Amino acid sequence: MFGISPEVILPIVVIYLFAGFSKGIVGLGLPTIGISLATIFVGLDTAIAIATLPVILTNIYQAVIGGHFLHVLRRTWLFMLIAAIATGLATGLFVLVDPNTLTIFLGTILIVYAMLSLRAISLPPPGRHDVWISPILGALTGLVTGITGSAVVPGVMYLQSLNLPRDTFVQSLGLLFSLTYIGLVIGLGHHDILTLNIASASAFVIIPALIGMTFGMRIRRRIPEEKFRRVFLIVILIFGIYLFFKSLMHIL
Repeated sequence: MFGISPEVILPIVVIYLFAGFSKGIVGLGLPTIGISLATIFVGLDTAIAIATLPVILTNIYQAVIGGHFLHVLRRTWLFMLIAAIATGLATGLFVLVDPNTLTIFLGTILIVYAMLSLRAISLPPPGRHDVWISPILGALTGLVTGITGSAVVPGVMYLQSLNLPRDTFVQSLGLLFSLTYIGLVIGLGHHDILTLNIASASAFVIIPALIGMTFGMRIRRRIPEEKFRRVFLIVILIFGIYLFFKSLMHIL
């Protein structure tokens, strides 16, 4: 069923309930949690492919709702465009690089992101250098997203450095994740990683992701966002370390 083992379906559903719950509270975490936890049960390429449709659907909504879409597009269009194109191109590495090596890279990205965020370390505002910094960081974001499914380093960190108002920043995250994952779908489809069966599984987990997201949004005001965000980052750090050493042992 869905091109994956039947015994894996229930854990994947639970994972996307939790991932959607996280996104409902803090506005991010759907691909990060969905992919990192799913790699316990399936390969990294399959985990990323399953994440594509729920990530695109939820983030298109996040990108266009809020009244700042055109402002975000004007401010970040070059960064976003290059990130999306580079993501699609980077998926070719799946057929060239050992999956364990890519999973080690994903674990490293999660560790770096969690530790920097826990220590509140951020990139400085690009200022007048943005004209050349944004294309470089866009390409790096696409490279990382294309082989790990995670756009947080350096993509989210770059958007944070722009010091956008909170609502505008949330929309910029939605636009980044939407465009990079559209590039991901094109690239994975081209390399026959996103098959019809896996696409069906991806469509199926939209349901638990939306249920979790709706529940998270409803109780957002009852849970201190900063406290939940810290717990979220610690969980990401733990799973980053787990993925790193698990895949390293397979190589050794």
